[in-house]
Amino acid sequence: MRIEEKPPMLEKEISKNVKGAASDTGWLGHSTFLSKWSPAGFPDHVFCRPPRLIVAELKGPKGKLSLAQRQWLDWLSEIPGGIEVYLWREENLEAVYRILFARTQADFADIPGKEQGRWLDIRDAL
Repeated sequence: MRIEEKPPMLEKEISKNVKGAASDTGWLGHSTFLSKWSPAGFPDHVFCRPPRLIVAELKGPKGKLSLAQRQWLDWLSEIPGGIEVYLWREENLEAVYRILFARTQADFADIPGKEQGRWLDIRDAL
């Protein structure tokens, strides 16, 4: 019996999963419906559930950050007060669910990631 591999998720499918998980765990979320009139590079999602604020850029399997996206992530991560800034991909979804479910950052401190400036690319997580 041959197991068929499923195709990689497109960014909009990843977004649907992330938004569903955020809603299920009590986060208020915002994502721009049509980014045509938004500043170039602004992250895909903003989630708030006090005391936490998350800003996340999502990428599909071959997605790369533009310079404008990298600048937004870098600058947002430098704001004092602990905004959580992430780059999330399909292979991170299990870690994303843990991050969204957690009450504090200490609850998922064991998730490995790559520091990119001060924002976290959890490409290698779990």
